[in-house]
Amino acid sequence: MRLFLGLFILIASSAMAEDETFICQANGFGTQPQITVHHDTTNDLLQFDSGFSFAGQNNPKTPIAERGAESLWFKAKIKGDAIKTTYNVYLYNNWILIETIELPVLEAPCTPMTCEEQQTIYRLKPCTLAD
Repeated sequence: MRLFLGLFILIASSAMAEDETFICQANGFGTQPQITVHHDTTNDLLQFDSGFSFAGQNNPKTPIAERGAESLWFKAKIKGDAIKTTYNVYLYNNWILIETIELPVLEAPCTPMTCEEQQTIYRLKPCTLAD
């Protein structure tokens, strides 16, 4: 019985240890100079203190040491009255890249003649792991 209880505690504590919280320089993304980013591996989410939450599109179990070769990719889409914004977020070992793509919302399908895509890249770095 003690063996099973010990194994359960070990598994539970290691699963909780996989979640990470980063403190990053905002570099223009938002109004604050720093951003806190929480990586929830259990639910495959990346959550920003500014209220953004991004759903994972890749393997959430990739260890920190392997992120240089394989970044974790997260995505969100927000549709307003006039603009639809797609966010692609890439989590590396000590920095985060955010790509925003904005398109106008039109009644007719968007074509290169009726839509102009606005793309912005933000590099949140350096990032440090919070305790």
